Amino acid sequence: MESGQVDGRGLLVGTELAALRWREAALRALQEGAPEQMAERLELIGAVSVPPGTSVIADYWRRLLPVRLSARLRSTITEAAVPQPPAAPTTDQVLAFAHLHALARAATDHCLASHRLITVGHPDLLYDGLYEAHHLVDAAVQADRTPGPGEALDCYVAAHARASGTRDTPAFRRVFTVRLAAADHPVMTRYWQLAGQLTPDLTLGAADSWLRNALAASTAAG
Repeated sequence: MESGQVDGRGLLVGTELAALRWREAALRALQEGAPEQMAERLELIGAVSVPPGTSVIADYWRRLLPVRLSARLRSTITEAAVPQPPAAPTTDQVLAFAHLHALARAATDHCLASHRLITVGHPDLLYDGLYEAHHLVDAAVQADRTPGPGEALDCYVAAHARASGTRDTPAFRRVFTVRLAAADHPVMTRYWQLAGQLTPDLTLGAADSWLRNALAASTAAG
């Protein structure tokens, strides 16, 4: 038997196992819900393929990110922002993924315009810096550091400042804090809440929340 055939059969078995685990967890989610939740859960879970795919959620991010963002960063950010379905999901994770899928599928272009991330003139400058800042936050969280001044926050603010054509100054930080609060949107908050249920890793949303808290602590202290 050729190695390609072995690999192909292994992939098929893995796919079938993933589908079986998803179906089992989905059935439990239906059984555990209250009777009045049955119709909603059936619609939510039934809209997701088995095994579940992420193409709808990835498309949401491709439409959400700035049009002028480079293909390299668009791919990198989308890959980091889209959670993969757990191999052995719990009932809560089945529901979280189904809600996330529904959120992405329902996002019209008009809706996206209302909760699109902050628009800047140089999106690559911004997103390159944000990606670096998020990695620094991951290290800070691993070291059990609370949000506050430091390399991660400096990188985050500098990225926004450069993309806006200015410098990181105390005055910019004060204005930036207000701008961030004004740009916050409940849809994105909901997205990251759901995504956080699907992965043990730090999500981009959780990293951004850490940085916002660090910025608030920094400006308050200043």
